[in-house]
Amino acid sequence: MRPAAPAVLAAATLLSTGDVLGRETWVSAQPQGKEPPVKVRLAIEVSSTSAAPRGAALRAERLESNMLLAENELAELKVWSPAGASSLVAFTAPLSSGRYLFQFMLKPEVVVATPAEFARYLRAEGLDAAEREQVRAKEAPPPCRERTVKVGKALIQVGEPRPSDGDGAAGATPAPPSLRGAGLPFDLVPDDDPTAWKIGARVKVRALANGKPVFARRITLRCSTKGRSHTAWAMTDMDGSVELEVPRGDRCVLRSIDMRRVQDEPDVDWQSTWHSFTFQRRED
Repeated sequence: MRPAAPAVLAAATLLSTGDVLGRETWVSAQPQGKEPPVKVRLAIEVSSTSAAPRGAALRAERLESNMLLAENELAELKVWSPAGASSLVAFTAPLSSGRYLFQFMLKPEVVVATPAEFARYLRAEGLDAAEREQVRAKEAPPPCRERTVKVGKALIQVGEPRPSDGDGAAGATPAPPSLRGAGLPFDLVPDDDPTAWKIGARVKVRALANGKPVFARRITLRCSTKGRSHTAWAMTDMDGSVELEVPRGDRCVLRSIDMRRVQDEPDVDWQSTWHSFTFQRRED
């Protein structure tokens, strides 16, 4: 049984545009050994997109929740921010062979931007529907106030994958429950095991907000290797789905933003939820 979606509106931190807009949060996973059972070092990291400069480092108090999912088991991990680091770090207990999903959610932040800054941000992130709504509303006076929540997942493979984990053919193996987050307000769910995706294959991903399909959201798949990145993106259809052609690279992240107008709160104009799903493809 999945826990209920966590409340997203606690007290929010007020930040400037450069601190948040255009920054994505993702997870890197490093097994601490070769033969299971092994501990896995998890790091929640921040990187900049082209929309804005890099902001301040993450701190442990920014974390709202985290969870490690393994089939029918859930576990919360102790997370801390090492001195001088720009990431949050956690270690799992020794894990046996299998597939695990780590997820996190950061506390909400409120970003204040001028209309011009906000418009540039919407265009850079492919938030066409929000941009059109802003134009229709003829918003001119600053500020534009956005409450943003960052959530993410990382798929962790310990040991060799079992036959039931997928055979690498897109669409051949239904996504097990572990590919879907537990109670995340916005989620990206591949149709099959993304670690088995092959370069050039057409793969399907769904965007879900509180479990329901989301229309007209841009989903981006970025894969990198040897310092070079390659991307593919598409807009979701009425079923919340996209088809993407897998680019070159083995370290991959799926990302998207769900942006919605806030109607009944005097201090916030927009609510956004940023999602990133990190995984490593097996070599072709």
